[in-house]
Amino acid sequence: MDQPTPTPPASTRRGPTAGQGTDGAPLRSRTKAFALRVLRLYRALPRSSAAQIIGKQLLRSALSVGANYRAVCRAHSKADFAAKMGIVLEEADEIAAMAAAVRTARTARR
Repeated sequence: MDQPTPTPPASTRRGPTAGQGTDGAPLRSRTKAFALRVLRLYRALPRSSAAQIIGKQLLRSALSVGANYRAVCRAHSKADFAAKMGIVLEEADEIAAMAAAVRTARTARR
């Protein structure tokens, strides 16, 4: 009877999905789809200067999440992975903060 292939020790696995048999492609495609949705949102924003300023920052942050996650997938060590993932989380948190500010502003206008 064939024996299953043993999983390599954790110290030899790399990347955000170590041990899951993938190279981060699912999250990579999700971050790309997210950036494209934010791009469509930006194009639909009013042409006011305030909306454009917030929209451009949202767009920069959304693109940064995807680009920095790609860098996470190429991490060379656990420390490198943690540092790069920290950048991704900071950008995602910035997007959440801006979205909350926009929601608050829209609620206050009503």
